[in-house]
Amino acid sequence: MFSRKPEKNNKKAIHGELNGLLSGFLTCKRLQAAKPYIKGCNRICDIGCGIYRWENIISNDAHYVGLDIEKDVIDYNKKHFGYTFYVRNIEQEDLADLGDGYDLVIMLAVLEHFAQPVIVLEKIKRLLSPNGLIVLTTPHPYGERILNYGARLRIFSNDKHTHHQLLNKRMIMETAKISGFKILKYKRFLFGFNQLILLSQKEIQ
Repeated sequence: MFSRKPEKNNKKAIHGELNGLLSGFLTCKRLQAAKPYIKGCNRICDIGCGIYRWENIISNDAHYVGLDIEKDVIDYNKKHFGYTFYVRNIEQEDLADLGDGYDLVIMLAVLEHFAQPVIVLEKIKRLLSPNGLIVLTTPHPYGERILNYGARLRIFSNDKHTHHQLLNKRMIMETAKISGFKILKYKRFLFGFNQLILLSQKEIQ
């Protein structure tokens, strides 16, 4: 595998990427929160991948698949990085062609965009190996007002209108349970405005 460092100006021009003054900062903090669970994984599916930013974290010979709903983001990744990328709306499309046996599924700032997160997690479960994990981040409802104001002022990303629902810990636990997962780790970061969750299949002891 190979990667070539992308030009900064091109990154900013891509629709939905870095379109708020602090969007890059928030993305960096999410990556840092998820990083400990990603190193060493060999088969990874990154849902809502955005621009690929896992250089020096995911090994060059890992089987990495990145999915995103934005075609320009996927085209950019295909041009600059030697992994596999697909344009996908996973809430509406089948994922069977991606295979299975993934060690890890990554979803950073994605879960809140789904109208039916239970169905999405059930689809993802079929991708995982028996010991596979999901690492995800999602905003806490506590910060919804700040997200709204920040989006209006172009401090944060202006995709707030696509959030179907911000989930608190109790709601995440219920969603995970219905989907057949258990929570191995839960923590809040960025002053409590964001949540990191590590999920495993319930039957794993």
